[in-house]
Amino acid sequence: MNSLGEHLKRARLNTNLDLVDLAERTKIRSEYLLALENMQFDALPERLFTRAYLQRYATELGLDPEPLLQQYDQLYPPVEIKMNVSMSGQPERMFPWGLVTSLLSVFVVLGGLGWWMYAAWLAGPNMAQQEAVQEEQPVQTAATIQFSLSSSPAGAKVYLDNGLVGITPIKAFPVTRKPEAELRVELDGYIIHQQKVSLAGNSNLAVALTQRPLPDLKIQAEVIQEAAPKTTQKPAVKTPKASTATKPAQTKTIEVAAEEEPTVAEVIRGVQLRFEGRSWTRVKDTQGKVIYEGTPARGEKLSFAEPVVIRTGSAGMVWVQLADGSEEPMGQVGSVVERAFP
Repeated sequence: MNSLGEHLKRARLNTNLDLVDLAERTKIRSEYLLALENMQFDALPERLFTRAYLQRYATELGLDPEPLLQQYDQLYPPVEIKMNVSMSGQPERMFPWGLVTSLLSVFVVLGGLGWWMYAAWLAGPNMAQQEAVQEEQPVQTAATIQFSLSSSPAGAKVYLDNGLVGITPIKAFPVTRKPEAELRVELDGYIIHQQKVSLAGNSNLAVALTQRPLPDLKIQAEVIQEAAPKTTQKPAVKTPKASTATKPAQTKTIEVAAEEEPTVAEVIRGVQLRFEGRSWTRVKDTQGKVIYEGTPARGEKLSFAEPVVIRTGSAGMVWVQLADGSEEPMGQVGSVVERAFP
């Protein structure tokens, strides 16, 4: 079974996010996120904060935090406080040092408060106003709403303003209240659904996805080749016979080269991607507009007209077939690569 750290890291790489991006989204320091992935819990604050960081990190990646929290509790169970028991089976009565310490602390606080009030009274009425100005203002938190979305079929990734919300169906997920947001719903084999949605109040949306047709480039090439006009050779032109019977007849043949039929490379004018494994991939045109973004399944093929810019999270899993028929991987497995075609 994979550890919770490996599970978090793999989910982060699939979304093509680095620790700096996640630190900005979760408001958790990047070194704490790295410690969670490496399971270096000694580098994290006390147990209560560590569980909160783990839950927030998993939620931001669209994961269910409960299995990860249970695994963390199994590895680092809470410390139990045991009470000393006497030979008779009754708890031993101990001197109430805690009560004495608490009473002393209360007396010290009351004495300090009284002295501060006396000093403020001596300093004048402006002292209280100055102290109030110096107090730290409470942190204002943005109001949230409940966001729900279902898709047909289910299992699609849902993004709001390019931030991953989760996998459909999503029920009552808290998001920041705002007038408008960009909604994007992605599912392998289906056309990406994009629209503007209002987040001024609680919302419950339903999206029906349209299956994406996969072009077969080989069939397209055969159809174009069959439709191409066929050339014929001109018949040989014979010279007229000589006037005298003593000279044999001479024949002159004119050879005409036939036009070549179009090749597959001439028919396929674009870039074809073949996926040997799952890898997040994004395709943009020269204007920077996103044509495709998703994680295709193994064996899936995608085609795009040139010119395009392709970025992938695991370059060794993505093979590129160019117009000349050649095919090559975009890079090494696990490396993030961005290339422009042509």
